[in-house]
Amino acid sequence: TLGGMHELSYSLSWRDICNLGAHASPSMRLEAGHSLKSSIGYTFSCDNRDSATVPSSGSYARVGSEFAGIGGDVQFGKAHFELQSNQSLGRGYVLSTSMHGGLLWGAKTSIADRFFLGGNTSVRGFEHRGIGPRDGEDSIGGDVFYAAGISLLTPLPYVKTDALKGHLWANAGQCALLDSRGLGKIAARPSGGINSEVLRFLTSPSASVGVGLVYRHSLVRVELSCCLPIVATTADRPKPGMNFGLGFQFL
Repeated sequence: TLGGMHELSYSLSWRDICNLGAHASPSMRLEAGHSLKSSIGYTFSCDNRDSATVPSSGSYARVGSEFAGIGGDVQFGKAHFELQSNQSLGRGYVLSTSMHGGLLWGAKTSIADRFFLGGNTSVRGFEHRGIGPRDGEDSIGGDVFYAAGISLLTPLPYVKTDALKGHLWANAGQCALLDSRGLGKIAARPSGGINSEVLRFLTSPSASVGVGLVYRHSLVRVELSCCLPIVATTADRPKPGMNFGLGFQFL
């Protein structure tokens, strides 16, 4: 319909941040308790890939937005996108590129609504939620993020099925808060230059590379990768070595 699928939704959800550990950070303790989110959302998606999990051709696009504040006790706006392109190079080789991004804005954003980055289905080579703002040992999420990936699927010698492929990949991404703990006020300097924190956010993503295997199951995608983080901040949680991933959508 009109080039893709359109979805309009309404959500009413009660959230509770509870059962904090003895070493929970001040940020987590400050946000502990109940909240009621009432929001409307719109999503547009277009998918012409030949497989949703391990495609060899086609593209995928998904753009969404959410606005909370019609009732409830949280108010924010949120937008996000996912893009993917797949190109068969012949003889069983497939080149894939992807990009994700999102923005959350409001007077005060909550951990329950922020973006998180890192993990086997996100930026590989980092722990789950291992990229972005932290308070102590707690990942507190970001108001803005981007991530990009490129991968090459290859045939394997002596393997007759095309459900199992070799996999070479590179991932990069960054996640930040927009308040004084992160990018602060995004504004141009009087000289016309870009805020230094914003420039660093855009030009210095955390990154990793790796090699491994991909198996196309009828229901999910299975990955086994040897990961090497090559760029990480002091707040990041790199996870080098062998990592196992299971899911539907990967970067």
